[in-house]
Amino acid sequence: MGSKSSLYQYGYYQSGGEALPSQQNFYTFEKAAGSFIFLKNILNKKFKAKLKEFYKNSPGVQEIIDSKLKYWLDLNTES
Repeated sequence: MGSKSSLYQYGYYQSGGEALPSQQNFYTFEKAAGSFIFLKNILNKKFKAKLKEFYKNSPGVQEIIDSKLKYWLDLNTES
């Protein structure tokens, strides 16, 4: 959304050792007015639902969310 919204991503990777390796990614979406939402796990339908709720007053953003997250959700058919 250009200057109307910002996205920040933080991720870390932990090597296995005795356990399996893991990777976590965290996302912060911030509107220009200062409201924000923290989300994780992009391969989850709840991620998409919460993001659409956050941007419910922006039909253009709703379309972007639908088109961009379709690929990620198609990768994970179990969510």
